[in-house]
Amino acid sequence: MIDNNKLKELRLEKGFKQSYVSFCTGIPQSTLSRFESGKISPTLYELEKIYLCLGFNLIVNIKVLENS
Repeated sequence: MIDNNKLKELRLEKGFKQSYVSFCTGIPQSTLSRFESGKISPTLYELEKIYLCLGFNLIVNIKVLENS
């Protein structure tokens, strides 16, 4: 699950505007806004591009659920 508020929080901590992240990632600013508001969720590829732009690495943990 993606914490959309975290995306905005990290972007603001870096002092970046959505327009800069859009330029850096190639993701339209309107789409970034929708990610941050929770209207849509980014793909892992989009999330990785955003995190790299913000100076972070994205690490994905996959947990296999057992059938009950």
